[in-house]
Amino acid sequence: MPESDRPPADRTLNAAALDTSRRLALIAVAADAGRLRLDRRHVDLVALTADAVDAHRGVAASAGVTLTASQGDPVVVDGDAGRLRQVLTNLLSNAVRYTPTVG
Repeated sequence: MPESDRPPADRTLNAAALDTSRRLALIAVAADAGRLRLDRRHVDLVALTADAVDAHRGVAASAGVTLTASQGDPVVVDGDAGRLRQVLTNLLSNAVRYTPTVG
């Protein structure tokens, strides 16, 4: 289906996903070029995501959006908690910005 035939919400979500993909690609290029310093250590993505969701609940509620996150067993990765937090913040900000009210 052509992009112009998709519902506005789908087009908006596609734009947000594309923007996020571009930002992640820029981060990867900077990291590969040695311009981005990473503080790599064990990071629990479940806990990091729960914290990010909690931090965005107020803004989301003001926009008429409900944020929820299921918590399961820890998912530990070797990564930079600060950079991963930035990615989650970007994703959640876009989710709030591009989700219709009462979404």
